[in-house]
Amino acid sequence: MPSDKDLCINCKAINVETLSAPGGFWVRRADLHRQCCLCAFIENKVFRFDRGVKEIALRLKSHFDGAVMLEMGGTEFNIGTLEDDPATRFKVPVYRRPTNTRSPETFAMAKRWIQQCASNHDCDRVFKTNVNSGIRPSRLIDVLAFGLSCLDAQLIDTRSLSRCPQYITLSYCWGPPSSHSYTTTRANFEERRRRIKYEDLPQTFRDAITITREMGERYLWADAICIIQQDEDDWEVESKTMGSIYANALVSIAAEDSKDSHGGCFRDITGPEIPDLIRLESEVSYGKTSCLLLFYDHLSFYTRNLSNIPLRKRAWAMQESILPRRILHYTASQLYWECRKVVLAEDGLPRYDVPPNAFFLRLRAFSNAFTPRDESKPITVQSSFVLWYKLVLDDYFERFLTFPEDVLPAIAGIATLIHRSLQCRYIAGIWAENIGYGLSWSMPVGFASLPQPSTYLGPSFSWVARCERKSYPRYFKSPVKLQESHVKLTGPDPFGRINGAWIRVKGRMKIAPRLPGTKRGSLPSGDRTRSNKSIVRTSIDGQLLVACFDGEHPASSMEEWCYFDLGDEKHLILVPKRDENHNGWVRVGLVEPSGEYLIGKSDGEIHTIEGWSWDDGWEEKDIIIY
Repeated sequence: MPSDKDLCINCKAINVETLSAPGGFWVRRADLHRQCCLCAFIENKVFRFDRGVKEIALRLKSHFDGAVMLEMGGTEFNIGTLEDDPATRFKVPVYRRPTNTRSPETFAMAKRWIQQCASNHDCDRVFKTNVNSGIRPSRLIDVLAFGLSCLDAQLIDTRSLSRCPQYITLSYCWGPPSSHSYTTTRANFEERRRRIKYEDLPQTFRDAITITREMGERYLWADAICIIQQDEDDWEVESKTMGSIYANALVSIAAEDSKDSHGGCFRDITGPEIPDLIRLESEVSYGKTSCLLLFYDHLSFYTRNLSNIPLRKRAWAMQESILPRRILHYTASQLYWECRKVVLAEDGLPRYDVPPNAFFLRLRAFSNAFTPRDESKPITVQSSFVLWYKLVLDDYFERFLTFPEDVLPAIAGIATLIHRSLQCRYIAGIWAENIGYGLSWSMPVGFASLPQPSTYLGPSFSWVARCERKSYPRYFKSPVKLQESHVKLTGPDPFGRINGAWIRVKGRMKIAPRLPGTKRGSLPSGDRTRSNKSIVRTSIDGQLLVACFDGEHPASSMEEWCYFDLGDEKHLILVPKRDENHNGWVRVGLVEPSGEYLIGKSDGEIHTIEGWSWDDGWEEKDIIIY
């Protein structure tokens, strides 16, 4: 750790008073000293990006919530201080080096975060439409069933209670089936109601019980114990309310660093969380020594440590990170707090450097969209669907789903939230409002395919149909009109599993030309090819069209091949679905102009079709898509 001995004479004059002065502390490029650690930091982080800058100001900058950071020429850096330092009078945050997320200090901090949020924030106002009204978990784990001195617990039926008690939820990775060593089944249900032996529990459940007790709470909810496993009837009932269970919890415990139920929540922090910092020590005006800590590359450290943690790879955990009003994130580096107002860390430093796609922002971005602070400003349909199609689905398909048939149930809680907020019809993963945009998904080039399950997941028109990564274009208003829809559910949850669906839509349609052969186009250089994905490039009147098929290129076996206009130059590729029970169409891909024009002959990878116009032959049609 560089100390004040590594500073030049100019930088040794920097303290909290000079930084908070009206003009700040000015540093000239010409005065930088090569051997000074702070001068080197300023050169590397600021001056080298703009050779024309001759001098910059260093000053303390306060954010909306009062937290202070160090601004250098318009760029902000985390700065901290020590307990009882004079810098605390200037709102410089106190840095606390994390040691163990099971320490008494960490428990006290977590409890304080909960109390401060409950007292000072409006996070308890769970969504605009009171999505969880009247819904309670059917069962809870009573962690104090046998008193403070005994760690054993008990599974209780909440229907025996006069009202639903306050409880904490657990979000964790199940891991492979071989690690599912502790679940509730019909065979052991009565045993769980009598006693849950602490010594028999996997470590993650033990730690969750410890956290619940330390927070002064009595009840915990964990799906493996509170839902009867291998019981379809119980699963259908309980999974329907899972979103509300997380939304209604006092706080949710996220075991971020554990790959399965045996990994636990707590971690020993063997080294400093942020190893590199500059220590600035000097005397303030009244003679007391002050110490400021300036952190190197905090953003890269933060991103590197929190972007690939195990819980972020679990599909079910996505809605578990959106629906709760408060979350305690137990990570490998320290404990983090998240609510709809703030993100806090055990080390005490502000988190304004959180990357835009970080999981912390997801809860606040999504839940705040459905809890507007100004009731006179209604929730906009467009902003809601941008969140659904982009924020949710872009993240969702990077996660792992043990059972593909859970593709809809695993985000049913989020769908319920949107439906109750907007009163919009939900059709197998897409929304009736502006349905043409919902149909405009495609399968990105360059991602390896996953084996398709033998079980039915959803209709061809929905992203649900194929259990792999999808993408949506920028939001656009589609001219397609929804006339009618039908979804056949497998259970009581209108947002859960289905075994059939169709839509009747009205829009522009035309017969497409048969391609001269079935040769595939080539994928961009360096991309991984997908064994069941085909890209076909076609030239029509010099206009280059790119057809992206959802599966194997079907041109050789199709009797008809039609385009259906979604708007914004996006067109579905449809083939007939004709049998004794159906007479309609099936989606097989998406086609759009590339914006390129060909001059002269084809290069051999492009199908050239002459005498057929892209602009002519469109007819208004009313069709059914399965």
